[in-house]
Amino acid sequence: MVNERDPGYTPGVLGEPHSSGGWKVDREGALRKIQAYQLENPEHFLLSWLRGAVASGARRISLATGTSGLRLGFDGHPLPPDLFEDPLQALLTGDGGQPARYLMQGAVACHRLGLTTVELSSGAGAGRKRLELMPDLRHLTSPANDGAEATVAAVRSSFPLWPFGVRARLAAAARRAVAEFGLGRCAFVCDGKELPELPGSGARLALAGRDGFVAVPARQRSRAAAILYRHGVRAAEIEGPEDVVPVELHLRDDALPLDLALKGVVREPERLFDGAAQEARRLLAEILPGHVHHLQNLIHSEVVRARTWAGGRFSRWLTSWKSYGPSPAFERESDRAGRWIRLCARRLLVGPGPDAGDPLRKALWEAPLFTNLEDRRLSLLDLYRKTAERPPLRAIVGRVPYPFDDSGAVWCADNADLELLRARMPAAVDVIHRIQG
Repeated sequence: MVNERDPGYTPGVLGEPHSSGGWKVDREGALRKIQAYQLENPEHFLLSWLRGAVASGARRISLATGTSGLRLGFDGHPLPPDLFEDPLQALLTGDGGQPARYLMQGAVACHRLGLTTVELSSGAGAGRKRLELMPDLRHLTSPANDGAEATVAAVRSSFPLWPFGVRARLAAAARRAVAEFGLGRCAFVCDGKELPELPGSGARLALAGRDGFVAVPARQRSRAAAILYRHGVRAAEIEGPEDVVPVELHLRDDALPLDLALKGVVREPERLFDGAAQEARRLLAEILPGHVHHLQNLIHSEVVRARTWAGGRFSRWLTSWKSYGPSPAFERESDRAGRWIRLCARRLLVGPGPDAGDPLRKALWEAPLFTNLEDRRLSLLDLYRKTAERPPLRAIVGRVPYPFDDSGAVWCADNADLELLRARMPAAVDVIHRIQG
């Protein structure tokens, strides 16, 4: 945590040898170093607060943002009363337990954002207390009566309007908190909206002694990934072997050893991907039947986005789809799931004959994964038979000009779809038109 080559480092600032053979610690210097360096980015203060909330046993966490400040409230076990007498001791010795340490790690980093007031309140009834932490690490303790939650952490400014940079960084901290929270065994509500516990295309799992969920990747991946959480916040992301279908394994491990910056692990756990291939197949088997039903809307929307020139008939079609088609959120989720299903087909399938004895592979061959510009839904099995009877198969990749003469050509969203066809068709696949971007 302390680098002797850092310009702010001075010999003896954290302590000096004592005649007893021990080490006499400069408390103030140590706390200053923790404030300046423990969290690499001060916007991560909210992640520490979320960890403190989960570690306290919270069942519900609420985050409220606004122009005058940011407030995090949660139930669970209240902070020990002794913490309010000497709150910074939790950073040096861990007194007060893990929740107190997480909360104070976030609190001392807040001032690096330019905030003037950081407050913590906890307890019940007459014993409820409020702590105000100053930028110079001085603190004030007073009685409090500020809400029903066991613990409240808040940041405020003494000015009615904050500088734009501070407000932007607080907004960034809130977005990061929403993105990195998960597997906290509690509800998380941000500005009145509760975050879903699982993504739409996910399934619960227990793997390598950890529980969590397996999900369709949120972004394009070439390998599987294990995303580890400690006390409700992402701690590490580890890539898996090449022979596993790209999938995300979200796993909770509250005993995971973190580095000093709280943003990585000291050592990677072993055997994380044992059983990952089976979990990927299970996820595919679980989401494929439902998405086969919805692939019609998905492919229709992809073709709409693929066209570049809008005539009158196309404009009416687009308007109709916007009025009666799937919602944007559903479309995004279906788009990810549909592309992942086609990726699984590229990685798992061999041929209609060899795959006939595997129910999952057989279902992949029969699923309507493609379309042509006549708006006809086509499975890989349909295309395989068509190509065998009348080769070659004609394909269009990317955006399509309107009108287009060859409406019987199969449409590929991107090169990955084209690779799938070329790998699984019994004859050549000719690209007759390609516009990408």
